[in-house]
Amino acid sequence: MSDSNKHLDVTTRVWPVISEGECERVLTRLATPLAGTVLQVSHRPTAAGILVDAGTSTVFIKRYAPGAVPADHLRAVHGLVAHIRARGFPTPAFLPFADSDTVWETPTGTWEVCEGAIGEDRYRDNPTWTIPGTLDEAHALGSMTARLALASSDYHAALNPPSAYQSRMRLFAQDPRRDLPQWLAERPGVQAYLRDSGRRIEDEWAPHLDFAAAYAPIAAQLPTSWTHGDLHVSNVFWKGLAPSEFIDFGLADRNPSVYDLALIIERNAFEWTRIVDGDEEAVHRDITLALIDGYEEVRPLSPLERRGLLALMPLIQAESGLNWIEYQYGATRSMPGADWCLDVFFGEHTRWFTRPPGRDYLAWLDDAISHH
Repeated sequence: MSDSNKHLDVTTRVWPVISEGECERVLTRLATPLAGTVLQVSHRPTAAGILVDAGTSTVFIKRYAPGAVPADHLRAVHGLVAHIRARGFPTPAFLPFADSDTVWETPTGTWEVCEGAIGEDRYRDNPTWTIPGTLDEAHALGSMTARLALASSDYHAALNPPSAYQSRMRLFAQDPRRDLPQWLAERPGVQAYLRDSGRRIEDEWAPHLDFAAAYAPIAAQLPTSWTHGDLHVSNVFWKGLAPSEFIDFGLADRNPSVYDLALIIERNAFEWTRIVDGDEEAVHRDITLALIDGYEEVRPLSPLERRGLLALMPLIQAESGLNWIEYQYGATRSMPGADWCLDVFFGEHTRWFTRPPGRDYLAWLDDAISHH
């Protein structure tokens, strides 16, 4: 892996560490006030976070930059978490503040506090697009993802307004040429980047339009539910060879229910840090099958969802890649980060499927799920 790999650059922490004073103020504002000491500082790039020893338990405090994420988006996500927990799905609960809200907005940031996750933070020091260590882990991750789809199937919160913190599949589901102007109007950070860089999405999206044309006839028929949207192995806590809890639902949104399955394949069977360095065969078919097998043991796919899964694969990060410009340029003003979003996350993650290794993979996947 090259030292200049841009996949790794965008995972570098950019926000100031939460101070002891901030930690104390947040904990004392909870409906049940706590006190504690910092155990661990999160090195994730999108928000500041700390794990705190609160005596009889641990809690995780997260601070989003002012204006970076709408409070109502977080409330909908917290509602999803409460909903799936009530249905037995293992994920940490969010703690209410004194006003009963689970979100606290201040001039210095937007805050949330959740219970510390249970299990081993096995992949904490690994970047996104790290593959599971064993096929058993991949199989169990697939099963847990299916459990999430079942638990969230009757969560009916309204669709969140656009924000930087979303993993969504809408722009390429019907008519991208028609829908792009409105999509951009709702994302000022993306507009600012395109203006300042002189770039045009339309100059980059020829392969996306071809794949979108194949997906569109299926998209409207697929069942939808709220999905996690960011299921890489470091968003999972583990016990033995199986997940103990899923964490970090911050990108959750309503999508085709099969969206998370396509995403765990893209995140966990594709070594993108190697692919962009030239190793275009760094894709694991055995992990792909383990993820699908585990998923279908819990939630069998319909014939329509099998077609949807295949059509989604080349597009699974297309809208997310563009939307992440809203964070990289709208929130952090990082031109290199925004360039990566357009060139690699949006561009390369779809273009790979147009080249021989990608075409071979799609043909293999089509055969595999047709005979599953």
